[in-house]
Amino acid sequence: MNKRIIKAALGLVMLTGLSACYLASAPMRHETAIRLYSAAHMSERQVEVNGYDITVFERVHNKGGHARLYIEGDGPLWLNGEQQVYEPLVSSNPTPENPVALHMATMDAGQNVFVVNRPCQYLSGHRPDTDTCPRNLWQQDRYGPEVVDTVNKTIDGLKRRYGIKSFDLIGYQGGGVIALALAMQRNDVGSVRTVAAPLDHTILTERFTIPALSGSVNPKDFASRVAHVPQIHFFGHMEEEIPYKQMYDSYAAAAGNDVSCMQFQEVKRASDDKGFVRIWPDLLKAKLDCL
Repeated sequence: MNKRIIKAALGLVMLTGLSACYLASAPMRHETAIRLYSAAHMSERQVEVNGYDITVFERVHNKGGHARLYIEGDGPLWLNGEQQVYEPLVSSNPTPENPVALHMATMDAGQNVFVVNRPCQYLSGHRPDTDTCPRNLWQQDRYGPEVVDTVNKTIDGLKRRYGIKSFDLIGYQGGGVIALALAMQRNDVGSVRTVAAPLDHTILTERFTIPALSGSVNPKDFASRVAHVPQIHFFGHMEEEIPYKQMYDSYAAAAGNDVSCMQFQEVKRASDDKGFVRIWPDLLKAKLDCL
């Protein structure tokens, strides 16, 4: 088999951040989320924003206080399995098989904890209608202005509903890209934490020779505008395929001379979607400030 095709297929799998062993059905993915958030005393709510039904998992014990808000990862972008080696096919459902951001949120002992999912994820546990949820929203435009604006307005709604004063943002995978974009726009973001986030996704798409994210924002392009925000970026020490350090170096270089608010931490015994959840309470203790 052509090595370039294999390499590209591997890139598709790695870009999802998920195992290629199976493709869980849509209801199974929703059931997984229900079991997780229920055990953590969180509830599920859907809000309509920009014409999309956005699913929010939440636990609020201190109205009017501070909150930590998690933004979920990308979910499957292509069909998993050997078939994609021969003919990469667009996934029909971007709901994550392994909801890492939700997993991390369930380990968070904070009084106010939210998980904001992306457009077209968790739509009643079924596949989204492509007429109302076009696939570009989880393909080339998945970090695009429309997605960022939808998440932004969702946060505005949470702020009004519960009187939240400020947010610490945590983003897994592409959720980290969106978190940084929101930190550029909002004045109520105290800090940003990202986990396995593509801080310069052009490096990723070029390395694996896969389509560029042409409709998406790229953190490298606005790094200097969020350089004042305390931030830390985690990636797995055991990850061998995704060039996280190279992406961070590119992001940090684009920020300019003052990177005193930026930290980058390699996490031992962790890879793209494994190893972060069990030690997340410890990672949350990392001090975020500007030296």
